[in-house]
Amino acid sequence: MGSANLVLHVRDSKGDAVTATAAALDLLNSVKVHLIIGPQNFDEAPHIAALATTAHVPVLSFSASDTSVSPFRFPFFIKTAPSDATQSQAIANLISTIRTNTIRTNGVVLIYEDSYQYGELVPSTDKDLGDSKIHRVLISSNINDEQIYDNLVSVMGMKGHVFLVHSSVHLASRLFKAAKVAGMLSDDYVWITTEFITSYLESTVDSSLFGSMHGVLGVKAHIRPSKKVRQFEQRWRLEFVMKYINHDTIRPTAYELWAYDTVWATAIAVNRAIEENCFGDGESLLELIRNTEFEGISGRFSIGKGGLNASKDYEIVAVGEEDRRFGVWTNKKGITWRRSLRSLLTAPVAGKLRIAIPGSVDPEFSIVLRVDRFNGTNSLLYVGGFVIDVFEAAVAELPYSLEYEYVPFVDAQGHRLGDYNELVRQVSLEQYDAAVGDITITANRSSMVDFTQSYLDSSVSMLVPLVGKSRSYAWSFLLPWTWDLWLLAALLCILTGFSLWFLERKTNESLKGKALEWRQIYNILYFSFYLPVSSSGDNDPDLTRDISKMVLAVWTFVLFTLSASYTANLTTIFTADQLKPTVTSIRQLIKNQDYVGYLQSSYVKGMLLNMGFKESQLRPLTSFDQYSDALTKGSKNGGVAAVVDELPYVNLFFQYYCCNYTIPSEFSYKAGGFGFAFQKGSAVAHDLSTAILNLTESGKLADIQGKWFGYNSSDDTSSVPRQDALSYIGLFNITGIFSVLTMLISVFDVKKYLGMDSKGKQDNSLPSEPT
Repeated sequence: MGSANLVLHVRDSKGDAVTATAAALDLLNSVKVHLIIGPQNFDEAPHIAALATTAHVPVLSFSASDTSVSPFRFPFFIKTAPSDATQSQAIANLISTIRTNTIRTNGVVLIYEDSYQYGELVPSTDKDLGDSKIHRVLISSNINDEQIYDNLVSVMGMKGHVFLVHSSVHLASRLFKAAKVAGMLSDDYVWITTEFITSYLESTVDSSLFGSMHGVLGVKAHIRPSKKVRQFEQRWRLEFVMKYINHDTIRPTAYELWAYDTVWATAIAVNRAIEENCFGDGESLLELIRNTEFEGISGRFSIGKGGLNASKDYEIVAVGEEDRRFGVWTNKKGITWRRSLRSLLTAPVAGKLRIAIPGSVDPEFSIVLRVDRFNGTNSLLYVGGFVIDVFEAAVAELPYSLEYEYVPFVDAQGHRLGDYNELVRQVSLEQYDAAVGDITITANRSSMVDFTQSYLDSSVSMLVPLVGKSRSYAWSFLLPWTWDLWLLAALLCILTGFSLWFLERKTNESLKGKALEWRQIYNILYFSFYLPVSSSGDNDPDLTRDISKMVLAVWTFVLFTLSASYTANLTTIFTADQLKPTVTSIRQLIKNQDYVGYLQSSYVKGMLLNMGFKESQLRPLTSFDQYSDALTKGSKNGGVAAVVDELPYVNLFFQYYCCNYTIPSEFSYKAGGFGFAFQKGSAVAHDLSTAILNLTESGKLADIQGKWFGYNSSDDTSSVPRQDALSYIGLFNITGIFSVLTMLISVFDVKKYLGMDSKGKQDNSLPSEPT
């Protein structure tokens, strides 16, 4: 640096405030230093700042980023590290994210050291955490290991809380070793360390400390990557790590970068002081340091009133992990995630879940659930369908990785071990951890297991055959249109016929005569109804004017459109009228003692028994083919009068058999929907419920339904909507306006013609010139 020659006088305070104060006095009084770089301990800062201010010697500290040393009270104390004021905001944002993704998180346990340095974070943490419940645990720096263990035991019951540790590195290392012994580093606890602890762990080689902190999250200062930073890391490893520690995986922390920039700022200021011949003046040197600006390896170096003019960003890291960075927090954007916390947060269960699934199903039901096994074994070859897609999509939404395996609910021969009630009962007996399938949520089943949120709404419907029945009604031809449409069409016919007669009456010889003659009325009706669809007879009037032919063309188009729509709707009505359901109510089945079918293994059987059916009336069915055959035969011929099943299956039935069956509108019972069954008290069931709600709100669940079903619910075809005037209001407006407009044009043409004719007569009455 030109003529500047910096001589470093190193003193080690060993982390003790008294030793640091004594060392500072020695440097000021004996060595006569012009500038001090340090201290690194927060407790040392106030004492050294007071001495330096009295001696008018600048002190540059790259670690004292708290507010305990005011620049107004100690003007010669300069902070060359960004302010730590936003750390609590970053921590609050991280805790909020954990609470959003892990519903077991109930509050915050703040464990901090009994020191002004560490207690200062408490008020800002209270403010930034807002409505979070905070339980504080104050630990003395002189506490022994047994007392640390006792303090942890006192909060051991607060599972589901986030444990935030803010202390010295030495106390934190002892704390986590005690937490490991107490079993508090398990999946039920979430731990976060503050910036000073996390940054130190970046440069430590104590593998035992890492071993006791696996799974702990931490926040640390973030330095934006650059070419200067990479070059510094390479030099730092070569000159320091390999020489003193021989451990090439250690990286320099942000504090090393700030220290490096601090030394550079000192060198620049000293060099300028020598050039300006004011090196011995402490106030001048202080001013030069404040005015020093350059692009350092940690970013822009510029000193303001409170210290370094730089906002502090934070990294979210996993302590002890090789790929440790999860995201970066900034004051403007919050947390920008590099990867999900799922890889760190683990499931609230030990080991792999054994999930029971129903055995092989009929191929027609494979859209809902398909289970294929290797021949002669219970090993699964394929598991799929709508149910499996929903379950696996919900698992993917969990904030942790969930390990599970599917176990078919069958015996060695491949036969089911029981119905769905038995499947749920086996889960309650802890034979399985959960059951995944098209399991309907009922009150009886809910008393045995915990169900997730319903992933498919359901109701119980009745499927009955249609039989022919013709309608004896003389005026059936009027049914396709409503009365307002019939009336409007008739008025428009008369208007069009009148407009054609009006346009033709002056030029068409066959239309001359009195307006109220029966012949003229016939002509109007002829123009409206008969002329558009047939050739004119010998005695019928033809159109002579081009404008009349244009009106007729428009009206012909309207007539053909109305005719085609009318014919189609009338055909639909007659077809629907010929098909009527054989059964309209459940009471009719009970009264007639008809046989009723239901899907085997379904809870519908119990519901029908509760309604008053005898068990002898109920017939289990296993496929849609059996549904169709039984309904076709009927109750008196060895079949059934109706099939009662859940609406998703009824809708699926209509994909294979879309005709000759219907759902009576009088019969519909709301059901609990489909859900996944877990053992009582399972935290996974609670988490999956939240995941299913997320799938619903994001539209992903609807996409899965569309992928597998892709249909609309079948409606009762016995009711065909009639067409009203609004259906054709556009056509009617066109032809009506066009007819009126042509008549107006004709009136103006007649007036013009009469005017010209009158003028001609006047000219003809004048005497001719004499020859």
